[in-house]
Amino acid sequence: MDAKAAAKAVKQGDVSAVYLLYGSEKFQMKEFAEFLEAQLIPKEDRDFALVHMDLGEVPIQTVVEEAETVPFMVQKKLIMVRDAAFFTAAKDNGKVDHRPEALLDYLTNPADYSVIVFMVGQEKLDERKKVVKAVKKSGVALSFMPLGGEDLIRWVDKQVKKSDCTLREGAAEAIVRNAGTSLQALSGEIEKLCLYAGAGGAIDVATVDMLVARSTEQNVFALVEDIANLRLDKALGIYYELLKQS
Repeated sequence: MDAKAAAKAVKQGDVSAVYLLYGSEKFQMKEFAEFLEAQLIPKEDRDFALVHMDLGEVPIQTVVEEAETVPFMVQKKLIMVRDAAFFTAAKDNGKVDHRPEALLDYLTNPADYSVIVFMVGQEKLDERKKVVKAVKKSGVALSFMPLGGEDLIRWVDKQVKKSDCTLREGAAEAIVRNAGTSLQALSGEIEKLCLYAGAGGAIDVATVDMLVARSTEQNVFALVEDIANLRLDKALGIYYELLKQS
C-alpha cells in the first residue's frame, strides 16, 4: 500500500490502529501525519486527543501505556511518535531501554480508541525484526522516498495550483532545475513565486530564474553539463557563482 491508497482508506473510514511512516522524504511524511490529524481529530478536541512522544526520550513501553489509557473527554486519540529508530538496523545509543515485546503484545489486541503513528527518518526498516513484521501485519507501513522525473513535476504543478497560480511552459522544470528535488525547499520557492505572481498569476521561466537561486548542487550539475556541451561562457558564469558561494 502507498500513501495515496492509505489516505483513501482513511477517508472511507478504514483506519489502522498503527501506522509506520519511514523514508528520507520528511516533507511528504509530515503531510501524511497532518492528514491523519485533520481526518481523525476535530480541532476542538486536539488539546486532549493529540499526543506527541519521542522514542529518543521515552521507551516504547510508555507509548503502549499511553495507547492503552482511555482518552479523557474525547472518543479517540492520536499518538504521534518521532525518532522511532528501533524499527531500523541503526545501533541503539543505550540512553533509553526499549522493550519491543510491549508493542508486540499490544498489537495482538490494540485499543480501538487510539491510533499510533510511528515516524522513522531512514530509508529502510530492519525486516528481520519481529516488531517490524508485526506492525506490517497488523498495521500500515508506508515508505516516503524522494520523488523524481514526472512525479516531481506533477507535485510542483499541484503545489502551484494550491496557491492559486499557474505555470507557463517549462516553468516547473526550471523550478526543479534551480531549487533541486527537496520538497521542503521546493515548497518554499513555490510560495515565494506565487506571492510574486499574485492570485491568479502565471509563473514563467524568466521569473523562476530571477527569483530562485540555484543551489550549490544544482550549479555543479549545470556546470558539468555546460562544459560537456562546450558552453564555456555559461560554464564560467556558473563557476564564478560557485566561488561566491564558497
